[in-house]
Parts: sequence; structure tokens; C-alpha cells
Amino acid sequence: MSLGLSSRPARRHVLRAGAALLVAPYLLPRVARAQQTSVELSDDPTLSTLTQASVGGPTPTSADTLTIRWLGCANHELAFRNKVILLDAWYDRGPRNRPLGFGPKDVTRADLIINGHAHFDHIADIPEVARRTGAHVMGAPISTGYLRSQGLPDSQLLTTAGGEHFDFDGFSVDAILAQHSTLPADVLAKLRESLAADATPLSAEEQQQAADNRTRGLSDPLIVTEGTIAYLITFDNGFRLAYRNSAGPITDAEVAFMQRIPGTDLAIIAYQGHVVAESQMAVTIPLIQLYKPSIYLPTHHDTIYGGFIDQATEPLFMAIRDVMPETRPVASLYRSPVGINMRTRKLLVGG
Repeated sequence: MSLGLSSRPARRHVLRAGAALLVAPYLLPRVARAQQTSVELSDDPTLSTLTQASVGGPTPTSADTLTIRWLGCANHELAFRNKVILLDAWYDRGPRNRPLGFGPKDVTRADLIINGHAHFDHIADIPEVARRTGAHVMGAPISTGYLRSQGLPDSQLLTTAGGEHFDFDGFSVDAILAQHSTLPADVLAKLRESLAADATPLSAEEQQQAADNRTRGLSDPLIVTEGTIAYLITFDNGFRLAYRNSAGPITDAEVAFMQRIPGTDLAIIAYQGHVVAESQMAVTIPLIQLYKPSIYLPTHHDTIYGGFIDQATEPLFMAIRDVMPETRPVASLYRSPVGINMRTRKLLVGG
């Protein structure tokens, strides 16, 4: 059996098992134990703990169980079989942001890190986590260029401009050119004013911490149109998971890609930014309709101090019920496990 990754349309690489041991450790199981297929979802060890796999918690027992944890902003952990995939990584969040219960130094395990774009609140802790875990990192050229400047070697970087297909052991990833959100300047100003009016001013130390935090990423304007990537992860049992970490306009590439498949089983799509929920719903709802998920998980809907305010999920969920009654929206707390049997589509929320 050969293990490896491939990309298309530009080229196809197949790494034989011997090479995979050297350059693609995430393609091999880290724990030598048999995967069971008949374990009840409610009995899975990942659903009874808030400790995620990336910091030493268990991975799912059943071969068809996927456990998803929201880790603030648009950060998520996907655990299945003996693999851990991280979606974005910003854990050291600076002053006045809600603590996650762990930090980047606690992350000791990751097989693949997928980055949606290179703003600090999505990429800041990827260099540290990737160095410690040896994980490969997938992202747009702007993202991997930044990571290279932070000392990550090319051997860990998987660059995509959108349109590539990557094959891994047990799953594949399709990269799709997306577009970053384009909030009007007056809306952003109102968000900052609302935060400032409802809290005590930052101390000088907190102001410096916040300023330092924002330097751990890029503000390149090309991130909007060239540096934001959506991803479709397809597991070998056919389960499809879409991830889009910014709720911007739908791109032609997304439309063309979704015309090739009937929909997704689960979509993690951003819902962030506006003062009025209905304004953001006008952007997020069309994205959900495009990806047609059976299960929808919101992301990027919590406060980022100095920028975004909490976005209530109830208006969005009621709108989904009205226009997409076949889609089940689910919101979880930081680190709480959402377990899914990928064959039966049964879902349980733990924690």
C-alpha cells in the first residue's frame, strides 16, 4: 500500500511508504490500536472530556466517528481515527479576550494544520504549533510565505492558490479560492466604538499586548481576493466537511466547485462582524445555501476585543430553519466536543 499526498491540476505527487515515513508522518497512525466500527457514539471517550486530542486528550474509538471542537474565533480541532487536523490556530489571544483554557505551548499533537487566511487571528500560533508537532501546514501563498518568514521549512508547507486536490491517508482536501469579508469602514468603526463604550479602557500594558498580538500575522490587502481559501475535506467513508473561515462574497470558483457535488454533510462557515445580525445573515446564509450542509456549525462569531463583538446565533439559526429546514444548525462552547457518526450522520454534543 502506498501512502502520500497528491495535488492537481498542476502536478501529482505520490509518496511511497518509505518516503512517507520521512516527510509525511501525519499519514501514519500515531497510536497502534485497532479502530472499532460498532461503538455507540455516546460511548466514545472524546465526548466525555473537554481535553482535546491536540493537548493530550483521546481520539475517537470508532473508525467512523469525527469529533469537532470549536477553539474560539475560527479555530477548530478535527479528530478522527488516530489523526488530528487543526483549522487555523490563534490560541494566545491577548488582553480582554475570553480564555480558551489552554495555550499554544499546550498543543503537542497535530498532523495537519489548515489555514484559511493570514490575518493574525487565524495564523498567529501556527508557527509555534507546527514547529512543536511537525505538522504540515496548508494555506495560500500569502500564508505560507508568512510562515516561511517565521522559520517553518518548505518541507512542512503545502501551498495552494485554490483549485488543488491533496490526497492523504483516510481523507482528501480540495482547496477553493474564496474571498475575505468586506465589512464597510463605518461598520468596523461602530463595532470598536461599542466595545470601547461598554468596557474600561485598556491599560498601557494591555495596549502593548494587543499591538504585539496584531503583528503575528499579515494585513496585506491581497488577502481579501487572493489569500483566502475555502476547503472541502472528504473522508474515505464519503463524509464531506466544508470550512470557510471568513464570510465574504461567493466566488466563481466556489460556485463551479459546488456544481460538481450534491452538497456537504457538514459546513463550518464564518458568521462575524456586523452590529446587526441580519446584516451578517445576508452574507452567511447564501454561503450556507451554496454548500448545502446537513449540519452547520457557525464560526468566528465571538468577540475579538478591539474589533468584533459577539454575534448572536439565534437569528441565524431561525433563518436557517425557515429557508433550509433540512439543515441542522449546532453551536457549541469552547472545547466542547461535537461527535458525529459519519456513516449514520448521528450527532451528539458533549461537554
